Amino acid sequence: MQIVVVGGGLAGLTTAWLLEHDHETILLEAQAELGGHVRSATTLHHGVECAVDLGAQDFSTAMFPRHARLIQLMGLAAEVVQVPTSVTIQVPDLPVPLLVTPDDTRGGILGAAGDALALLTRAAVGWDAEGVSWERSYADLVEPLPVADELKRTVLYAPIAALYGCGIEEARQVSGRAATAVLARGAAPVAGEPVRWQNLVGGLARLIRAIAVNLLATTIRTGSEITRMESGDRRWTLTVGSGQVYQADQVVLAVPPPRCLRLTRQLPRTDRLNSALAGFRYLPSTTGLHLDPAYLPARADLWSTSNLTVYREYADSTAWYGPITGAQVFRSQLTHRPRLPERLVATADFEQLCPDAAAVRGRRVLADHQGRDGLWFAGHHLADIDSQETAVNSAIDIATRLAPDSHRLRMLNEEVGHDQRQGRQA
Repeated sequence: MQIVVVGGGLAGLTTAWLLEHDHETILLEAQAELGGHVRSATTLHHGVECAVDLGAQDFSTAMFPRHARLIQLMGLAAEVVQVPTSVTIQVPDLPVPLLVTPDDTRGGILGAAGDALALLTRAAVGWDAEGVSWERSYADLVEPLPVADELKRTVLYAPIAALYGCGIEEARQVSGRAATAVLARGAAPVAGEPVRWQNLVGGLARLIRAIAVNLLATTIRTGSEITRMESGDRRWTLTVGSGQVYQADQVVLAVPPPRCLRLTRQLPRTDRLNSALAGFRYLPSTTGLHLDPAYLPARADLWSTSNLTVYREYADSTAWYGPITGAQVFRSQLTHRPRLPERLVATADFEQLCPDAAAVRGRRVLADHQGRDGLWFAGHHLADIDSQETAVNSAIDIATRLAPDSHRLRMLNEEVGHDQRQGRQA
């Protein structure tokens, strides 16, 4: 069969990689570069190049086994490093942070904020075990907890607002299960392994490049945005902005729902599908790589690898790479900051999914339409949590239907090796 994959992010590239030995595969990417939400920037620190992920970054081998296996198959397992996890939550008007989790070098600041976070973790484990509906809002689950209102705002709602790029009040309406899934699943070992967070040396863009290099039989066209999509006589016709026309038996839309919607609206009898796609809400988000600790506490002993600043209506986070790479570089959300860093090296703009009840319902509709008339969907938005793992899993689901005997599919479904589960110490 002839298959066109629209979108050169992690989901699209993995889909093409899984299918190319069984079908004639073409991958079309609208941007000049592949990667989608995977973008890495570099800077020099004492003459040594340091890479920072501006988009998708941390991952967990234990929680993201298929993503970990893909890294292994691309020959990058030895480049996985552990991220020593610590958290600081601060409010600009307060002299000391609300929360600083302890690590090997400090005792931390816990108090009522630590109690609130521990309570949320226990509750999240319970919601996961009970199978609470993913359509229930975060506020519906959080409000009954015996936590003071101000701590709910700063410690429970603000981190979710930063995670999804929304306002603190808007965070109340996201899916409670989506908001706490990683917290719940990270509270206990997965498949006998402790949950550790990791980075890829050189940034996750290395994984994107490795997959692209391994696409030996796929035709890749960047700068090729689809402007027209038509179906007829069991064939698809796709036209790009330049006028180039591609024919296909199957089409995989490995792009976010807003871009899918621009194409599916051109098709007949897709009202239900279009309504579902329109229900996925994306918010603008800007991240930056900088060399000054612009948003961290004045005292360096209160810095963490993850630092959250809670403003009146919004919250933004800063990742400190010192404990990970030894380089004093920082990655910050800049969307709502009152000022930019003084030593800003690079920025990137994204559209961030806000997983509310409409998105949960939309996923069910997309699952129902999967493969109809040869039209498929791939991407992070198709499963419970927005992550690299869900992007890879969406590609696996399609390959299982279109190329069930694929050798690469069998390899990707194998258990990740023990050495990578452990990871390499930073």
